[in-house]
Amino acid sequence: MMTGHLIESIRWMIASDYFDVLSIDMDSYVSEWGREELTACLRDRHNIGTVMVDSVQNRPVAYCIYALHQNAIEVLRMAVEPYYRREGIATAFMQRLKEKVSNQSRKYIVCNVEGHQLDAQLCLRSNGFYGAPLSGDRVAFSWEKYR
Repeated sequence: MMTGHLIESIRWMIASDYFDVLSIDMDSYVSEWGREELTACLRDRHNIGTVMVDSVQNRPVAYCIYALHQNAIEVLRMAVEPYYRREGIATAFMQRLKEKVSNQSRKYIVCNVEGHQLDAQLCLRSNGFYGAPLSGDRVAFSWEKYR
């Protein structure tokens, strides 16, 4: 159930979205990105940025940046504005990525999460991802097409 705002769809991120994306990022990460990091990441031809837009306010309320690799999709950064959390937005992004994996020759989706980001870990688990500890305070999550 959505919060009273209509969520239109997931679309490509454009430069005019950067202000809202960086604001969402600041509310979601301890080490938030600046405009330089965001633009540098999106300049890489393997990286794709998408946003989900609130159709009433016509602005992004969530974003996902991912990299296309030969056998996998790697989620580099994903966040939802606090007001819209627990409304199924992250699940919609994950479903979109799962469809991309299923329709292409890729086999899995990977995402590394900080140990203190419990909400992100629980979200990934609820979407069928499996976690494994990495060095330091990070957890690697993956979803495989044939699992």
